[in-house]
Amino acid sequence: AVGQRGGVLVNNRMQSSDPRIFALGEVACHKGICYGLIAPGWDQASVLAKNFEDATWGLSKGKKSGETPAEAPLYEGSDLSTKLKLLGVDVASFGSSLDFWFKRQFHESDAKKQGLSFTLQVDPFSGLYRKLIFHEESQKLMGGLLVGNADDYFSLLGLSQQDSLGKKAPVDLFLGGSSEAGVDDLSDDSIVCLCQKVSKKDIVDAVKEKDCATIPDLKRVTTAGAGCGGCVLSTGFVPKILKNALEECGKKLFTGISPHFPFSRRELFEIIKLKELKTYEEVVEACARVGKIPDLKKALAGDEVCKPVVASILASLWQESPVKSGLKELQDTNDHFLANIQRSGQYSVIPRVPGGELTPDELILMGTVAKKYNLWTKVTGAQRIGLFGANVWQLPSIWEELCYGRTSFESADGKVAAKVETEGMESGHAYGKALRAVKTCVGTSWCRFGVQDSVGMGNRIEQRYKGFRAPHKWKMGVSGCMRECAEAQGKDIGLVATTKGYNLYVGGNHGTSPKHATLFLTDLSDDDCIKYIDRVMMYYTFTSDPLTRTSKWLENLEGGIEHLREVVIDDKLGLCEELDQRMQNQVDTYECEWKKVVDSPELRKKFRQFANVDDTKFGDLEWSQQRKQKKIAVEDLPTIIGPAKIGKDKADGTWHWVDVGSPDDFPKGGGFAVKVSSSELAVYNHVGSGKWYATQNSCPHKQLQVLSRGLIGMHGDVPKIACPIHKNTYNLETGKGISNAGLNIASFDAKVEGGRVLVHLPPDDVLDKALARQDPKGNSECQGSCDLPKDLQW
Repeated sequence: AVGQRGGVLVNNRMQSSDPRIFALGEVACHKGICYGLIAPGWDQASVLAKNFEDATWGLSKGKKSGETPAEAPLYEGSDLSTKLKLLGVDVASFGSSLDFWFKRQFHESDAKKQGLSFTLQVDPFSGLYRKLIFHEESQKLMGGLLVGNADDYFSLLGLSQQDSLGKKAPVDLFLGGSSEAGVDDLSDDSIVCLCQKVSKKDIVDAVKEKDCATIPDLKRVTTAGAGCGGCVLSTGFVPKILKNALEECGKKLFTGISPHFPFSRRELFEIIKLKELKTYEEVVEACARVGKIPDLKKALAGDEVCKPVVASILASLWQESPVKSGLKELQDTNDHFLANIQRSGQYSVIPRVPGGELTPDELILMGTVAKKYNLWTKVTGAQRIGLFGANVWQLPSIWEELCYGRTSFESADGKVAAKVETEGMESGHAYGKALRAVKTCVGTSWCRFGVQDSVGMGNRIEQRYKGFRAPHKWKMGVSGCMRECAEAQGKDIGLVATTKGYNLYVGGNHGTSPKHATLFLTDLSDDDCIKYIDRVMMYYTFTSDPLTRTSKWLENLEGGIEHLREVVIDDKLGLCEELDQRMQNQVDTYECEWKKVVDSPELRKKFRQFANVDDTKFGDLEWSQQRKQKKIAVEDLPTIIGPAKIGKDKADGTWHWVDVGSPDDFPKGGGFAVKVSSSELAVYNHVGSGKWYATQNSCPHKQLQVLSRGLIGMHGDVPKIACPIHKNTYNLETGKGISNAGLNIASFDAKVEGGRVLVHLPPDDVLDKALARQDPKGNSECQGSCDLPKDLQW
């Protein structure tokens, strides 16, 4: 049956008129309402899951024990309060009950009939609209509409669930007033995570009774923040309740980068810089001597949070190749193979195009390489050309031809033929937390409005800062006049030309939270621009939190823009000489990361598809014709939910030990893919636990065979692997999902014996039936002279 206004009619168990069919989310119509929000969908899914459990395991257990099973829960409806971002604008609505919406309490005439009044705050210049509805007698907050600024949404939502405003008055809830509710104002049963229905008491009990000390701890124990995540932001209640509860227990709020490293990034940067530490092991041991590492063994194992932070600091200070042994095992998804991983498990190749200036020879070089390797091509948003669909084993060969500028191709029909020899191109660092690109307009090179050579300046600063690793990616722009065609004021560093030089802007970015850059200095010469960019970016690298763009760093910097001017212009902290020397050393020691790989047989070996065989593959998704090119299919593979199809718990007498290679074939503290019969497995050498592990290579979420490329670490006392695609984590001992209990992988025993790595596996046919699948053709089809020499000697 279908509701009057659409949707499948369901009862309180989410059951449709056909008892075999259930519905939830936007398709379900419950008591005449089709909910279009995610929180009601979770509520409905929870009820449905528990009713399923009651109908199967719950009822059968109750019957076996002779007990009467408890009634499964019923769905009674959901709160419609929500906070969204539409086209970059914060919007929110909240109510103490459904009457706020269905009795139109937000509408002036309807509100008055119900004995309600409201306050209204409007600022057309900043785009702010704020309407709060109150009961005239009790002054209870009934609900509100927020547009333009919804920072205190969670505080207001909490107040609307209370019987009164407590010590506050309606005027206090104006933006700029004291609308921010203290956690002491909340009752124990106040819901602080709307998505997961977690109360204040749940958070406090988790801290006091289950030793939760961090937001990840609370997520694991209470599920708070597992929905939209808004409640665990600084504007939400959960961090404030956590802080108060810890203080009541005589503890301090954890501020380190991970449980294994109780240091802020700034503290860790200073330790590594002053002690000149060069490896992860040296960093752990030095920090342990300070007495702040709670468990040395676990810290050596690390996790997917602390390892990339340490790797980033080491790269910023010492500029060593990210893929050398000891560093590669610390790198997050993209730095692991010096390329951005794509939806198909393949990679992009993006050479550097300084200032967006590209020669015809370089265009021919990239086009020839794209034809030769069947790569999809696109002009990127950073004025570069991206080649997509490279397989991990192809990357060194592709970059060899690009770095040395020599390649050739001839199509099968003879209509396309190219042979090019040019200077070659460098890595564009599109994969790194580093300078991505400098966007420029043509400036005085061609434009009749240009007042400075923006292309020349853009080229100069990109050549200077290329490869510089920072806490997050950063971008620059240079505009040749005030018309701002290069959008420099939306970049981390922007230069806008004047008749006297350049205005320097800092701290801008686009993305999910666009930020206009702040004017820092005016009418600078070219050399002065370089001097102050050096200092700003190096001070940012010294002091920023992990994965923090310059805009957020500047917002959180004590003293803000004025403090930054005092540091880099007035030298208030006496740091300018060091900042200058550090940046110059970075420039002097720069090497193209990909050319270093190309020239090193040892580094090239790290890009093999499998450790034990020479087989190759072309991604995990099929390719199809889209417009003028072939590309990967639009649809991902389905997610597999439930227990693994096979694993060590099913081992019997038919299982045997299989040799998958030498221990030297596998990185210490990392993993590598192996192929047994037609099945892909991942084998890991876990330094922290001192053990070897093996699992299926396919992540159940989207089924990409990439687990061997993830970061291994510890989750408490449990060894884990983090998928490089969407960061789902798994227990290496059991294969059970850690971040999502519905996602599980096959795990196998592994060991080193007689100088060989052995994995305990079932017969090939049993293994293949559970794990093998046909490799897609992908972009394997060649349309011409695609035979690739194994050793290219230029």
